[in-house]
Amino acid sequence: MTIISKSKNFIFIHIRKCGGTSFEQSYQKHTKWNDLVIGSSKEGEILQPIYDKLHGLHKHNTAFEIKNILGEEHFNEYWRFALVRHPQKLIESFYKWSRTLVIQKSQNDEEVQNRWRKNLLKGAADLDFLNWGPIKSFLLTTSFSEFVNKAVSENLIQGSQTSFLLSDKNEPLVNNWYKLENISIFWEDFGKKTEMRIEPLHRNKSMPVTLKWDNKMRDMVSNRYSSDYKFFSYQLY
Repeated sequence: MTIISKSKNFIFIHIRKCGGTSFEQSYQKHTKWNDLVIGSSKEGEILQPIYDKLHGLHKHNTAFEIKNILGEEHFNEYWRFALVRHPQKLIESFYKWSRTLVIQKSQNDEEVQNRWRKNLLKGAADLDFLNWGPIKSFLLTTSFSEFVNKAVSENLIQGSQTSFLLSDKNEPLVNNWYKLENISIFWEDFGKKTEMRIEPLHRNKSMPVTLKWDNKMRDMVSNRYSSDYKFFSYQLY
């Protein structure tokens, strides 16, 4: 979700699978009439197609897109921030989310899942969500390693997180970015900046599953997200 908060003077850039929904739903009950929250909540999802059609605003806008929509002068008036996470954890989150969604939508029915697979191989999707890259990658593979290979090599998964935060000249457009691994630092900073006390919520929880990495998978992710490893000082694990 994208948040443009006039009452607290901030813009939140929502990078997929980086805790944005949890932050939005934690903050939403504190919003004022002049705060714009797009996506994630029931109300935000209602607003999204309207603002997307009229202004190009949606729940996963990049900072560069928002700057162009608001204009540089207005954009610079806001405190701008985002949450990021370790690239390998990002991939793991996409896998767990895809697995959970497929199980829930199919009611854990293998016959339904097999029908979805067969139709996807024919170039057809029974439901819209089956066209989403991570979902397609999950259904058309049989292991986490195959998922990583397909999703990354066929560009079926979100690209670098830095692409959400940099200008077309690779200059940072956010004042702060916070690692999801150290979320307490974000909440402390957010409280000081906004003079608010908010109870953090955890949303979009996925079903637990044990995942293992080999060197080939690490190399693929390292190459795909090289700018993230460098910009956010992450290390392979």
